[in-house]
Amino acid sequence: MRSQILPAYARVVSLFCLAFLATQALTAFPDERKGAISGMVTDQTGAVLLGAEVVLTGSDLKDIHAKTNQGGSYIVNDLAPGQYKVHFSYVGFVPLTQVVTVTSGTLATADAQLELV
Repeated sequence: MRSQILPAYARVVSLFCLAFLATQALTAFPDERKGAISGMVTDQTGAVLLGAEVVLTGSDLKDIHAKTNQGGSYIVNDLAPGQYKVHFSYVGFVPLTQVVTVTSGTLATADAQLELV
């Protein structure tokens, strides 16, 4: 009787391990159908602008907000492929808008140099 229990137990453990490994494989790889936009925001002298507002608007017309970090850079991940309007603004500077195309599995770049008002 014990010899029948052990093979059944081994099959259950094997199936559990297989299911666990399958779920880990699915979450280990990022969704390569998505893309990202990154860049840097500076003033006309090249000085970085900490906390500059970056707003992306895609074809769904939903706004995605980001701010630049201490190095003046930003990144927005998990974007569906397509065109995005990227609007840059900072107090005391003239706002700037660019159109950027995101493709699957790539990182698009959108840098901005803002000028004083």
